[in-house]
Amino acid sequence: MSSAETPDLDKKKEDTSTPTTTNLKNIGGFLLLLTYYILGIIVYFQCSGLVLYACKLAQSNILPTDINCSPYTDQDPVIKEILINIFNSGDNSMKIKFPYNADNKKNWFLDMLRNYKKDPDSNFIGNYYVSVAESLMSFYNMSYNVSLNAMNQFLPETVIVLFGPLIMWGVSSLIFIAANIYAVALWVMNAGWFFKKNENANTEKPPKWVDRSVFKDALPYLFNLWLMSCFYTLGIILYIFAFPFTLLLPSLTNMFTIFSGLSYEANFNNEATPVRVGKIVMKLFKYFKVLIMALFSLMVIISAFARLGTFEGIWSIVVTGLILWGVISIDIFKSVDQTGLSPLVPDVQAMRSKCSKIKEDTGFGMMGLNLFKQSGGKKLVNELKQFGKKYRL
Repeated sequence: MSSAETPDLDKKKEDTSTPTTTNLKNIGGFLLLLTYYILGIIVYFQCSGLVLYACKLAQSNILPTDINCSPYTDQDPVIKEILINIFNSGDNSMKIKFPYNADNKKNWFLDMLRNYKKDPDSNFIGNYYVSVAESLMSFYNMSYNVSLNAMNQFLPETVIVLFGPLIMWGVSSLIFIAANIYAVALWVMNAGWFFKKNENANTEKPPKWVDRSVFKDALPYLFNLWLMSCFYTLGIILYIFAFPFTLLLPSLTNMFTIFSGLSYEANFNNEATPVRVGKIVMKLFKYFKVLIMALFSLMVIISAFARLGTFEGIWSIVVTGLILWGVISIDIFKSVDQTGLSPLVPDVQAMRSKCSKIKEDTGFGMMGLNLFKQSGGKKLVNELKQFGKKYRL
């Protein structure tokens, strides 16, 4: 026997597969691919529910966007409570509203920062970080409030459900980049905290922060100046050699903003029990059942063509058509009857009052334009003049 025939014989010996085992492998591959698709659909539409809920929340305008208002301070803004369309059906819809009550005023992260500022034992470095974190939280809330409200106002609800997660992924990426640039500016703008001292000796009352004097507090003033120089030198080194570390604070504040935004309670269709985001996600799967099942059927057809073959793929199309036309009595393409519908209301954001400015200005000002005023420099100039007059210099 020639050596050329040997490989063919070896292949025949190794090829022990049968049509049955091949079919089983194909069916296993079909089921595995279909499982991936089903999980992907479930996760994607859960994200769609989160985005839809966030769009309605943005229209209510109760997100903490104003740094002079609660929960950054003790001032409560006046927010007009409005009805908001959700799960639209023609010219009607169900309604949802977000009351600005005691539960929705709570924000554990911002409440913690506000309480720290009131603590008599708080120090200037802690308040420095608090000011940066609060400004970032306000920026994130304002950015998400504007973008989500625009989506809610200009995009149909079906478009939000279908493409909302993709849109928000792009928008969130842009917001995160802008927040990191803003964070760099905040490190400078809030540096006035290095030249503050607590003037209130009463440990039972909140601290009273005032500017240090270079003459009266010469040693602490110079020490803090040196400390600030070291702080910014370290910051520059981190940005050059450990850039991911500098993203920690913007990333954490972004995460806290998202989680706190999804914790609000709402009143849905005048139901007695308040609902949270999880209930809205469940209702989305209910009222968008036809759309979700259409995508699921498409995934079944694609999986059949990819793993089972052309005949099975065509057969899956035929079965799907029979279900759609009612020949096979399965109601997966029958929409759920919606109750509690009422005429659509305008998709206009709720009115919100401004709070008076009580947040202490402790920074250098925008991009360093107010350097002397906030670091004590303006006061230093006046003191130098008085010193010169006193000793006739």
